[in-house]
This record gives sequence, C-alpha cells and structure tokens, in this order.
Amino acid sequence: MRFAPLLLPKALERVDRYEKTTIMDLGSPSPETVSYYNRFRCQVYFADLVEQAAGEAFDEPELDIPDGVRFDICLFWDTLSYLDAPILRKVAARLATHIDTETRGHGFVAFSPASSFSCCRFRIEDTHCLLAEPDQAAASRGHTWKDIEDAMWPWVCGATSLMQGNRQELLLTKEQY
Repeated sequence: MRFAPLLLPKALERVDRYEKTTIMDLGSPSPETVSYYNRFRCQVYFADLVEQAAGEAFDEPELDIPDGVRFDICLFWDTLSYLDAPILRKVAARLATHIDTETRGHGFVAFSPASSFSCCRFRIEDTHCLLAEPDQAAASRGHTWKDIEDAMWPWVCGATSLMQGNRQELLLTKEQY
C-alpha cells in the first residue's frame, strides 16, 4: 500500500545532496529505502528493533552507535507501537546523547489503543511517498502519543497527523531545557 505522510517531509527536510546528514533508521533496510538514501549525502545506521523484539528474552535494544555520532534524523516507524515502555525508555536513553534540539524524529502510533491497528513495515519510495507492507509477526502494544512522550523523554511530540487505519503520524523533537 502506498500513502503520502504529512509529517515525514518535515522530518526529512534537512536531507539534501550536498550536505551530510546522519540518520538512525529503526526499520529494516529495504532495497527501496536504501535506494532513497543513496540519492543523498547521508550516513545511515539501521537497527531493526521490531525484528530484535521478536527474539526471545528481548530486554536490551541493540543500538550500535559509535561515540561522537549525532543524528539529524531518527526514523522510528511503527517501532514505537511494538515495544514495551521499559524498552522504549532504554532506546530513548541510548539515543539521548546522540541528538540535539535540531534533531527530528518521526514515527507512527495507534490513534486509539482500543481500536485495531494493522502492523506494517515501511519503505521510503520518496520524501512524499511511503510503501507499507503488513507485518503480522509484530504485536502492537497500543501506545498513544502521550505514552510515547512519557517513555521517550527527552523526545516530545512537535506535531501529529491523523491517518487512515487508526494510525497517527508523529513528528518528534528534543525537549529544550
């Protein structure tokens, strides 16, 4: 399924062909997404936390981030919906030293935890078009954007957009002290 996210272009607005951009992508590196990144001057770190969470005894997210790396963009995709709050706190703590107030985050959560939510794997076709593929292996935890803010500090929700399929798109920023 193809769809046009409203907030992803805002998260990706710093990506261009001339200036280096550093991206943390918490999804799987699909051919479409890698092709999209190859059009720009960017360094991408992938960590498929949904795949990690499918393994047994998942209590520590594997984020292999070298010291000194600062991310311009963190793409959470549906990961925010699949991980328990304690794991989300660990992800946020691990990323906290690698983000600043200019870093943008992007992800999706269920609009209402009481309603059904189809689990998806996302691929970037271009800045204004995503491909979503159903993923029945992942189970949604039913977090709302407020739950995400509570678990993901220092990330705060800068903007939200309601989408079809009980999905809400989030643009995240680092809280300023």
